[in-house]
Amino acid sequence: MFFSHIIYNIKSGKDMSKDIKNKKLIKYLYKFQNAENINHIKSILNKNLLYFSSPKKFNDPFDCSTLFSFEGANEDDFRTFYYNIIKFNEPSFDDVRIKQEVESIINSGDHKNHEKLLCARNDVLTFIEPEIKKKGILCLSEKNDDILMWSHYGNKHSGICLEFDKKIIHRTDFTCRRIN
Repeated sequence: MFFSHIIYNIKSGKDMSKDIKNKKLIKYLYKFQNAENINHIKSILNKNLLYFSSPKKFNDPFDCSTLFSFEGANEDDFRTFYYNIIKFNEPSFDDVRIKQEVESIINSGDHKNHEKLLCARNDVLTFIEPEIKKKGILCLSEKNDDILMWSHYGNKHSGICLEFDKKIIHRTDFTCRRIN
């Protein structure tokens, strides 16, 4: 079981200040929950089931948005960008052919053409947006005493905070990435 114990409120939580100062010592990750959804909590505690939310259901419309810019991009950035587009759009092309196509784009200067960049960007968004909507995301915190987390996700400080062993979370079959 990767659930360690429940912290019912900030005052009953253990002091994590040493762990937070030295990231290597962080042993636990925290999930803030609304205590009213008892069935969801029972699933976590009794069945070891975690819910991975769809980005479509996030309260911040900009979370997982696919806005990106070419500002500050260098030639290698454009090569990587066009390499991936061509690889996706032309699966029959081998690596040599893809690189030839990329160099053709770079040498022609089309990679700096605003209209062509918008078209390429839209091609990418057409692919990425539906893929993102298929994914589920589990949001965990390294801190159990974050006022903002308690306010938004701990039901205005009346919810609960679940503690999970970080080692066990990282041994599961899903990808874990730290987001700042």
